[in-house]
Parts: sequence; structure tokens; C-alpha cells
Amino acid sequence: MSSERLERQIGRETVGGYRLEAIDGERAVLKRPNYGSKLGHIVVFLLTAWFSLGVGNLLYAAYRYVNDSEYKVLDARDPVTDEEALSHLRRRYARGEIEDEEFDRRVRRLRATESLAAIRAEPAEERGYHHERERERSTERW
Repeated sequence: MSSERLERQIGRETVGGYRLEAIDGERAVLKRPNYGSKLGHIVVFLLTAWFSLGVGNLLYAAYRYVNDSEYKVLDARDPVTDEEALSHLRRRYARGEIEDEEFDRRVRRLRATESLAAIRAEPAEERGYHHERERERSTERW
């Protein structure tokens, strides 16, 4: 039985052109088929139509389908992204499950964790730690 989160992820990806290949519990495999470009098919048709009656085009499409299709694996056990958390919070608020104050408090908390993650991700020099290094350098001179 797949989770609601996995079903939402699958729904988003199918809008983007992916098709569900397999689903197994909390994991799903999606595939975006690629049959080749229109220009490629025109060129293949012009080069092979006189002796293959379009079979060359079918072979080209099959080759592109096998070799160039994109695959994506979705796992419901992956960590929740900030975007997913915020959209879930908005849905609960829209359904009336949480009040205005609770919604605002949780949005502030999510935004605070986003800014903390950004602070942790930036280099130490940009956070102001370069002042300590300058102080150490100035004491080394004396």
C-alpha cells in the first residue's frame, strides 16, 4: 500500500511527462519515454523511406526509447522537503484543521529552519568568523 505522500509525488511527476513503471510499497519507478526529435525522424525518413518504407523510423524511435528514456525513483521514506512541509501545512489550514495563530506559528518555524539551513550552508568567512582570524593574525605580529 503506497502512502499519500508517494501518491502526491507520482501525481506531480506524471504531469511532467513521467509514466508509472512499477510501484512496490513505499517506492515507485517512473519513466519519461523519449522517441526522438521530430527533426531526427524527418531526417531518418528522408534517408530511408525509399528502401525501407518507414521501418527506419520505427527502428530510430525504438532505439531512442531504449537508450534515452529518463527514469526516476521516488521513495516515500526520503526526508520531507521544506516545500512539501509548507504545502501540507497550507492544505491543513485550508481544510480548517488548524487555526490562524497555529498556522502563522508553524510557517514562522519553517521559515526559521530554512534560514538556519542557509546559515549552516554558507562558508565560515561569510558568517563573520573571519574577524577571529584577523584578531589571531594581529596578535601574531606582536
